[in-house]
Amino acid sequence: MTRIQSYQGPEHCGWDDITFLRLGPEDSRKQYLRDTTGELDDYLRTSYDRAAVLPDGATDTGFHRHGRQLWLGGGHNAAYLVDMDDPNDVERWLAPKDAILCA
Repeated sequence: MTRIQSYQGPEHCGWDDITFLRLGPEDSRKQYLRDTTGELDDYLRTSYDRAAVLPDGATDTGFHRHGRQLWLGGGHNAAYLVDMDDPNDVERWLAPKDAILCA
């Protein structure tokens, strides 16, 4: 079963301004982050981009909410939120090099 979950980062780690997204089957979920401040950039495969371009080969996940569609880039290195009314309004979220957890 494929599942999607989004949540704010934990306050006790100072990540409450970061949104985490988990996508996929329970045993192998992919993680993406909306880190607008770049706080976790050293742990990420690419950078956050509020004005991104949806790359060739991106795939629509079929998930949508609040007028935005969720797409995945090739290699699943980034997730893209695309405005359903303006497909040129694209936000790139980051995939971590390894799962990011707060202790």
